[in-house]
Amino acid sequence: MKMQKWIVFLGGLMLFSGCCNVDTGQYLGLYLFSPTATDWLDIPVSTPNRLFVSSNGSEESFVYSPVEYFNQPNTTNCLETKCGTVCDNFDYATATTILSSTVGANKVVLLLSKDFDLHSTDEPATQIGELLQLQLNGSLTTTLYHLPDTLLTQSVTLSGRSFSQVFSYELPLSQIQPGKPSAVYFNKSLGIVGFRIGEDEIWRLK
Repeated sequence: MKMQKWIVFLGGLMLFSGCCNVDTGQYLGLYLFSPTATDWLDIPVSTPNRLFVSSNGSEESFVYSPVEYFNQPNTTNCLETKCGTVCDNFDYATATTILSSTVGANKVVLLLSKDFDLHSTDEPATQIGELLQLQLNGSLTTTLYHLPDTLLTQSVTLSGRSFSQVFSYELPLSQIQPGKPSAVYFNKSLGIVGFRIGEDEIWRLK
């Protein structure tokens, strides 16, 4: 019986004190865009000036800002292990353009980034795709994950004009608030083709 107690004691001592090596993590490098990823921003900003018309008949000029490329530094990816929390560091590429009204407050931020929502840093960098985030007026946000062209499968009609190959994001009617963004529509070749404020204020590309 005494021998069994010593075996249990020694096993516990090894488990909780002597088996863990101190691991401070590692630098995983810089995750760059795949060769065709920036196509999702290049086409819209190649013709930056756009005219939008509202459902009440008014018109506003909008313009895309030049694409800004930069790297997000010192991002951490932490895992819980039996020896504690281990954090790896990495950098990743991003690109941003903003479609803004030249006279009003409406604007849409288009942010291209690496798709760490669907992929892990444990995967080879070449297998980690990109995502495109759309944010309307700082509050309505949606994301196109991994950017397959198959996402652009919808057709919509906005104030009398029809658009095909569209990705659309619309809030449920129960979540729509007066004066707040409620929908956004994107096409790879045309960029933002429309958006909606509240229930009835629709803006679409002329």
